[in-house]
Amino acid sequence: MKKSHLLSAVCAGVVTLFVSVAANASIIYNVDRIIGDGTVTGSIETDGTLGLLVDANITDWTLTLTAPNLDGGSPDVIFLGSVLGSHLISGSGFTATTTQLLFDFGLAGEHFVLIGGNDTTQNFWCLETADGACTGNGIGEHMGWPAGGFGGAQAAAQSVVYTGSIVIAEVQSVPVPAAVWLFGSGLLSLVGMARRKKAA
Repeated sequence: MKKSHLLSAVCAGVVTLFVSVAANASIIYNVDRIIGDGTVTGSIETDGTLGLLVDANITDWTLTLTAPNLDGGSPDVIFLGSVLGSHLISGSGFTATTTQLLFDFGLAGEHFVLIGGNDTTQNFWCLETADGACTGNGIGEHMGWPAGGFGGAQAAAQSVVYTGSIVIAEVQSVPVPAAVWLFGSGLLSLVGMARRKKAA
C-alpha cells in the first residue's frame, strides 16, 4: 500500500474512532428551571441514549432546589448516591436528543419523571401528565416534599402547569479542544506532504 493511501486510511480511522467515542459517550444536561417561587438547577447525566428514556438511562444527577417552603429549609441539594436519592420514570413522556431533555405534558395517561432525596429530606422534582402520577398535584412540573413519605400523601412546595412538549434541560456547547484541531491538522499535513512527494 502506498504511503499516501496508508496515511489517508489512518486519518479516516482516527475520525471514525472520534465519532464512535462521541456517539457512545454519556451526556450531561444542565437544568435551570423556575417553578412558581422556586428554582431547580444542576445537572442530569444520561448514558447517551437518544429518544425514549427509562430509569436505567439516568446515570447521575445533582440538583439544587430552592423555595420558601421546602422541607428542611432552602436550598436543598438532591443527588444520586445519597441515602434517600432515587428516581423513577414511567411512560413515554421523557425523551432525549443530543442537546436537550424534553418532557411531553400533553400525553394522555400517567407519564412521569420523579427525581428526589438526600440524606435527610425527601424533597423531589417531578414532571407528570396525570393527577396522582407522582405527587397528586396534577399535570405539570412540581418540586417540594412528600408529607408522610413516598407512597403516602404527597404535597408540592411549588407547581406550574404546562401543556405540550417542553425542553427541561440543555447541553451547554463545549468547544473542541485545541489539541484535537492540532492533531487533525497534523494528519492532513502528512497526507499533503506524501501527495506532493508522489507528484514530484
